[in-house]
Amino acid sequence: MFYICLDIDGVKKYLYNWRVAVYLPDYARTFPTRFAAQRYMKGKQVAREHAWWVVKME
Repeated sequence: MFYICLDIDGVKKYLYNWRVAVYLPDYARTFPTRFAAQRYMKGKQVAREHAWWVVKME
């Protein structure tokens, strides 16, 4: 599964939905592929305001 990590004010968080980020990946939104995660972030305001990257966890 792939997750989107965000750097919000120096704190690493995982994306839950387009406006909420959580500390634990257990509650974060999962994506089947890296490309699906990137496609989801395209055009989102949070993607323009904060650094983000895709992480693979199993």
